Amino acid sequence: MAELSELHISGLRNLDQQSLKGLSRLNVISGPNGSGKTSILEAIHLLALAKSFRTRDIRQVINHNDDNLVVSAKGIGDSASLPFNIGVQRFRSKQATQAKINGEVIRSAHQLGECLAISLLDSNSFRLVESGPSYRREFVDWFVFHVKQQEFAQPWSRYRKSLQQRNSLLKSRSANSSDLEPWTREIVAQGDIINRLRINALSEFGLIFKDVASKYVINNSQDNFLDYSLVELNYNQGWSEGESLQLAMDNALNSDIKYGATSVGPHRADLIFTYGENKQRVDQCFSRGQIKMFICLLKLAQSEYLNRKANRKSIYLLDDLPSELDDEAIAYFIKSLSRTSSQVFITTIRDELIQNRDLFFGQTMFHVKHGVVSRQS
Repeated sequence: MAELSELHISGLRNLDQQSLKGLSRLNVISGPNGSGKTSILEAIHLLALAKSFRTRDIRQVINHNDDNLVVSAKGIGDSASLPFNIGVQRFRSKQATQAKINGEVIRSAHQLGECLAISLLDSNSFRLVESGPSYRREFVDWFVFHVKQQEFAQPWSRYRKSLQQRNSLLKSRSANSSDLEPWTREIVAQGDIINRLRINALSEFGLIFKDVASKYVINNSQDNFLDYSLVELNYNQGWSEGESLQLAMDNALNSDIKYGATSVGPHRADLIFTYGENKQRVDQCFSRGQIKMFICLLKLAQSEYLNRKANRKSIYLLDDLPSELDDEAIAYFIKSLSRTSSQVFITTIRDELIQNRDLFFGQTMFHVKHGVVSRQS
């Protein structure tokens, strides 16, 4: 099980030379708004993906007095419970990245992801339901990657490179079918692999989600309760059902040349969430609170899928979880996370939530004020 025991942060926003030691399964980070709580979660996210979840511009993450940021951690890995050291350094100039695992320089962010599986829940998590397909493709590819790393990472990398080359030719407005053919062939070959892995994973994940959602129904005492197990996960592969990707690419060739972009393939896939017999879209019939609880259940199912299929645990980053959720939903979610044995980092400004000893028992408490982190007794 991947679990961090200590975390060291330097040059990240208002956090400089800060260390969190003695980390446990449940780590609660409190403090006023703007104190640096979320920056701690951001640091852990950087360890796993070498990028921030708050901005694409790393220069905004690096402290204005520094030329670089450094995040490092020690922990126990999934593989034979062996200790590991991991570190990431990002530079303001050229936005370069250096990363090491156990002292060895790594060349790909995929290797960081192989070490740490991060599951994030924050105010932007609504995008999974309410925003465009890219967020849902990322959600699907998260558990496909972490369970089928060797099978998925290389085809996805090759697919993206071929797609970029094909689109570049299409945008030049001078491409013909002969110029496009090598890239089209590679897109079809790798796209078929990606699509097959996604479909197989979603078939298994859908059953696990039903199981997780059903348990929430059984344990909930509210009147007029929404049965989340009735949500269906409908995968749209990015081209017509029953048609091969090769045929879809052939049929779209003239249109692609006309509009200067590849219009079919796994990069156009989507995951549609519908509810009940009438198959209403979740984003159209759920309240904000119901959507957030649905996303919480998806995240629980993600962890369960990873555990069953790869014998791995997620590290959960929960930023201001109480927002949009009532106390009963919060209690259920945190207690469910504790049963997964996953490590959890949660930020909050609600003192009454922290003082709930039935909910937060055996946790490690940290307080952040003006970028200074202190451990609480």
